[in-house]
Amino acid sequence: MELRLSKEEELTEIIILYDLVKKQQFCVWDEEYPSTETIRYDFMHDSLYVLIKENKIIGAISVVPHNEYDNEIFNWSYQKNAREIARVVIHPNYQNKKLGIFMINEISKILKNSKTSVIHLAVEVNNLPAINMYKHCGFHECSTSEMYGHLYYMLEKSIKLSK
Repeated sequence: MELRLSKEEELTEIIILYDLVKKQQFCVWDEEYPSTETIRYDFMHDSLYVLIKENKIIGAISVVPHNEYDNEIFNWSYQKNAREIARVVIHPNYQNKKLGIFMINEISKILKNSKTSVIHLAVEVNNLPAINMYKHCGFHECSTSEMYGHLYYMLEKSIKLSK
């Protein structure tokens, strides 16, 4: 398995992957989000990563180019050198196989090598599988926030640089 930056010729497949998950339990995404434009924006900013298994895209994750949560007060423990991850998705046929944990651990390594020291994210409070995955990966809750018509936990994980 490999987590790497996406390629332009993969965008249609990635958009289809997001659309597949929108209909699943715990998912609050709808027809409007994430949109084709959102996915293309992430791609154009070298922020869209894909999880590849046997030459097939089975997951995706974005490292948001502009961390919208830094403009708000969420009681972050760390703000310096923070990056936000978003739109974490695993193909329905590959869920519940710890691939989300693999993807989060891999993106943590990539971000640590880019001098990021903390990862921020928002997860809807009823998305128990995602919450459990993030906590397993070392994220902790800093606060809650009502956004986009839902209540979210604001989570963070320190990935401080080694000395």
